Amino acid sequence: MRWFVAILVTLAAFAVGTWAAGAIVLPHLVTDHGDRWVIAAGFGVAVAALAAMWGYRYATAEAADAPKADRPAEPVVPTAGERSISVNGNLDGIASTGDNAVNVQRQAAKK
Repeated sequence: MRWFVAILVTLAAFAVGTWAAGAIVLPHLVTDHGDRWVIAAGFGVAVAALAAMWGYRYATAEAADAPKADRPAEPVVPTAGERSISVNGNLDGIASTGDNAVNVQRQAAKK
């Protein structure tokens, strides 16, 4: 259903953008009928591309945001202490629990 809405919005954006540019805005700027509708179609494609980007996000958001029934919930890692953190999995980055964080970078030993 979400994909249907996304496609419908994209088609409507193309139609409205093309019509608005070709029938309302461009007649005052471009006198040739053929050129006007070519420019309007290009504008409609640009508007439809923006709508398609929104539509993709809208259509895939439900699957990404909904909890997976076939996957068990991630275990809760307990913490101890006022400024402690918990990490479930690998931590690739800096985790600071204090105001005076020190960034220590280690390099691999050279052979």
